[in-house]
Amino acid sequence: MENAQVVSRLQIHTEKKNSFVVRIIWTRSTTIKKMVASSKQVSKLVFET
Repeated sequence: MENAQVVSRLQIHTEKKNSFVVRIIWTRSTTIKKMVASSKQVSKLVFET
């Protein structure tokens, strides 16, 4: 009985960890995309002036 509880706890823990990692990766990729977009805008502005 206790074993099953431990296993379920571990599963919950790993799921939380995985979702956290996914969130970090997702936020990183979105910030990189934003940075790339803003740098493109900046280079466009520099190019026009």
